[in-house]
Formats: sequence, structure tokens, C-alpha cells
Amino acid sequence: QDNLAVASIDSGGNATFSGTLATSRLVIADTGTLTGSTSASIASNAVIGVGTLPAHTRDVFIPSRKVTGNSYIYVTPISSTNNNVLYLKAKYDGSGFTVGMDIGIPTEVRFNWWVIN
Repeated sequence: QDNLAVASIDSGGNATFSGTLATSRLVIADTGTLTGSTSASIASNAVIGVGTLPAHTRDVFIPSRKVTGNSYIYVTPISSTNNNVLYLKAKYDGSGFTVGMDIGIPTEVRFNWWVIN
């Protein structure tokens, strides 16, 4: 009505909207290729995934080159934690993060994770 911009996309591909963005599907991914490392872990561009904390262990490293010191990392258990808290223990710029619990339990714990920058 007032000739105000409601959306803009700059040359870097950054989009700005003045209202609500609605979509039927949202893909959050990088087009980079996954490559193996000498430690047999996968160097990943992923920002969302599923991890497993093995039975009788207290932490697990999740590789993701997208992690920065300012990243928000959300971790949600999708299997029983035997009433123990699963949490983000550490994050490492450009390499990944560690998820764990204060004690190991006799069953593995599966969890969803999401890195937001």
C-alpha cells in the first residue's frame, strides 16, 4: 500500500522478508560433498542429523564443519536416557561438537541434532 519493500534478495543470496515466510518444505543443507577423514569419521557439511551415544559411554563427537563458536546446537533424545540428561558438552569451531551425559548407561541413546548459525 505504501510502496514499501516486503522482500529482498541481495547478490550473496541473503533474503529478507518483512512478514511471515510459509513453505510446504524446507531443505537446510549445503551442496558440498562428504569426504572421509584419516580418523575414519566423516567430515560433514550437515547442519541437522541423528546421532547415537553408545551404551556405557559418556560422550560422542559429531563432526560438522558448520559449527562455530556462535552456533546454537539443539539436541533432542529420541530414545530413553534412563532419566539422565543428554546435553551439549562442547563445540569446536569448524569441526563439530560433543554430546553426552554425566554417566554412561547400559543402552545406547539416539538423538536428533540441529546446528543453527
